[in-house]
Amino acid sequence: MSALQLNKFLCWKLKIAVVAICFYTVIAAGVATLLEIFDIADQFSDNFYIRGGFEARWRMHVWEGWLACNIVMIVLHIIMIITAVIMFFGVRRFPTFYEFTLTKVYLVFMICYTLAELGVACYKFSWIEELRYEITYGEKKLLAGSKDMLDTAMSRARSGMSTPRSGFARAGSQQLLGGPMSQSQA
Repeated sequence: MSALQLNKFLCWKLKIAVVAICFYTVIAAGVATLLEIFDIADQFSDNFYIRGGFEARWRMHVWEGWLACNIVMIVLHIIMIITAVIMFFGVRRFPTFYEFTLTKVYLVFMICYTLAELGVACYKFSWIEELRYEITYGEKKLLAGSKDMLDTAMSRARSGMSTPRSGFARAGSQQLLGGPMSQSQA
């Protein structure tokens, strides 16, 4: 930390800056934990719905991955809250030598936390974009107005594997093959 010359940056002493960041981390991680809990509640309860969120029924075919991401992020948020509280009291109590050691440990935790959050966000948003594309342009376009838009969790099917085909698709394939389809082709 001493190499970065953060002391008196923005007219703040290093101790005051660290206390402010710890305070921000506790509040931000607390809100993020609450949102993860709401996401789990939305996934497992039909009576609870997050307005404007990514609908739980759209992600039911990958619910294990979403639940694992939610649990991992809740644990990481709690770890960050605990380390921020330890850092807050450590900076106020210990001499400068220990303060810099604690700051380095806190920085390592923060980097690991940020990388884990990046991985979880990439996983979640990859499914959101795939489903948005499928509903808009893909094979689920015909189901966009129905209540059960995607495969249910009971079928344990992945997206696109058990999507019903319309009669139009069969008629189009018959014309391409040059005649009616036999039972073995249907």
